Amino acid sequence: EEEKEEFLDQLITMEILLQEAERQGLAKEKEVQEQIAINKEKRREILIQELVEKVTGNVEVSIEELRALYEEVKAEIPEKSFEEVKAQLKTYLIQQKQNKKLEEKIEEMRSTARITKNEEWLKTQRLATTDNPLDQAFKKGRPVLADFGRGVCIPCKQMKPILEELAAEYKGKASVLIIEIDQYRALTRRYSIRLIPTQIFFDAQRKEVYRHEGFMSKESMKEKFEEMGVK
Repeated sequence: EEEKEEFLDQLITMEILLQEAERQGLAKEKEVQEQIAINKEKRREILIQELVEKVTGNVEVSIEELRALYEEVKAEIPEKSFEEVKAQLKTYLIQQKQNKKLEEKIEEMRSTARITKNEEWLKTQRLATTDNPLDQAFKKGRPVLADFGRGVCIPCKQMKPILEELAAEYKGKASVLIIEIDQYRALTRRYSIRLIPTQIFFDAQRKEVYRHEGFMSKESMKEKFEEMGVK
């Protein structure tokens, strides 16, 4: 089952993070020791959180990056000036960069860790598991546009009604999906989603033909469908 595989991967990731925190000697730091002394049963969580904060710290966002993001989304929020949404855009970009740094660190640690799993069981479960929107859409034998995002992110919110319009327009010709990364973590990992939103276009043979990160306009998505022969 996908849930079992997901749970196993989470356990492995947490164990790798804990081992790295121990290796870096974070448990010897005074502030960490004080936290553990107060909540001894939370030692594992405290060390992992300390490592995460260390890995994702010192993330900065330039004014140029903020303005670039604003240019991407301003068509959808014409009533909002740059100054009005600058703080929200900064929070969003910082979260994106932090998530990317953490994912890269986890991948780096997993690549060097010795992990022993029942691969035969996992292979069987992977083959048997198609209980997600993307694999269900693939069965229809049509092109697919999958938008990976999170309901709370600004560009994701702005794209939702656009994607719903496209889903209606291309009904019977292509599938347009909105995939919540928190709900489908295994699917998110399968396609190595680093930033949200990320749009992936698949042809009728399930092959990825195009990928875009960030806000994507309706016109751009329709152009991509036309390039794929979907009209």
